[in-house]
Amino acid sequence: MQSRCAERRWHRPRRYGFDLTVIGTDPSGLALVEALLATTPRTRVIVIEHPERGGLGVVPAGVPALPAGVEVRPGWARLLDPWTLQIIGPDDRSETLTTRRILLATGMEPVQPDLPGLDQLRYFVAEDPAGMASRPAQALVLGGGNTGVALALALAQGGSSVVLIERAPRLLSDAELAAAEGMHQRLASAGVRVCTRAFAFRVEAVGEGGSLCVQDAVGRHVFPFDALFVAVGRRPRLGGLGLEALGYDTSKPLAVDRWHRTRLPHILACGEVAEDVAEPRAARATVAVFRWVRAWLSRYLPRPFVLGVRRDG
Repeated sequence: MQSRCAERRWHRPRRYGFDLTVIGTDPSGLALVEALLATTPRTRVIVIEHPERGGLGVVPAGVPALPAGVEVRPGWARLLDPWTLQIIGPDDRSETLTTRRILLATGMEPVQPDLPGLDQLRYFVAEDPAGMASRPAQALVLGGGNTGVALALALAQGGSSVVLIERAPRLLSDAELAAAEGMHQRLASAGVRVCTRAFAFRVEAVGEGGSLCVQDAVGRHVFPFDALFVAVGRRPRLGGLGLEALGYDTSKPLAVDRWHRTRLPHILACGEVAEDVAEPRAARATVAVFRWVRAWLSRYLPRPFVLGVRRDG
């Protein structure tokens, strides 16, 4: 997977403005930065984060604040080559910086379904309910996966009348059948109306709310709502970074090795944008950083060099 030959089409800078540039604030990426600086405190690190979001769609992990010395800059990042980025700030000013390595830690973003009429009204995604001005009397949740089920349950417990629409034969299609049936019963006990094998084919704005048109085995139904919550899935937040021009497929998580390296060794990925997300919390990144630092430092220290634990006796 790691191919230095793939990098020969670009000109490598002679000097770098930073040792590591982190794009995004996924907890795994922030934990990796903390572990790296604990081992090599003189490392020059900059974190670039979209000014209108702060790590939405990532796995909560309670990562401590970044150490002193890390530069944090709001803006939009775009890769020009494996070592050069263009940063556009909130004031639309553009600058270019060079970096020895790039770490992608942008997390995931909600998928917008191809539903006629959806672009004509306001709808909410998983990150929005906490910021709602008031509780909706009638809430409609589109999607019966983990996020949709959690949303429906929370809204029902908050006093909303909730309808959940899922096109699959059952909720939580990736979970075991017994777990899915148990959650179905829990939702029903909370007052949620669950409609499976239901295909949403149109949504219309009605006043400050709207109505969703659904087809199931029985026929067509219209469900009115005050608030529509879309939870049909998530995808890696990799769009707009210029990765396609470097040969990456941004429609799925990036394949990485145990050092978090992608197909271009100087571009790394961690957290939910990486292919292996079975253990998304910060601990996995902390372990990997020591392998990375050991490989990095061994280039500059006399051989033999071993970074590890000494056991006497």
